[in-house]
Amino acid sequence: MNCSICWWHETPGAYLQSHIAENPAEIEWIAALYPGHARYVDVYAHFGLLGRRAIYAHGIYLDDEAIELMLARGTWFVPTLVAPQGVLDAVDAGVSLPPAVVDKARMV
Repeated sequence: MNCSICWWHETPGAYLQSHIAENPAEIEWIAALYPGHARYVDVYAHFGLLGRRAIYAHGIYLDDEAIELMLARGTWFVPTLVAPQGVLDAVDAGVSLPPAVVDKARMV
C-alpha cells in the first residue's frame, strides 16, 4: 500500500481509483487490521488516500460522516445506486438472499 501512496503523491496528475465499503466482511477485515480507527474511511485518511485526485466507487456501507470526510478532503465518490434495486428485484422474483442484504437494499 505504501508504494501506491508514494507513487500517487509523487506523480503529477495521477489519479487513484478504488472501491470502498462494498460489503460487511470487507469492513470487518479493515476494522480488525486497523482497530485504532473509528471508521473504514479513517484508515484511508490516515494513509493519505483521500484527496482531489482520489476516486472511490460503491461505498454502499459508508455513513454520512464518512462521506462528509471524503468530501472535505476533495475526494470523488461514485456510489452504486442501481445495486439496491437489483437486490429488491431479485427478491421479488423469488431469489433467496441474506436478510441483511435485503434490509440494506431497502434502506437505500
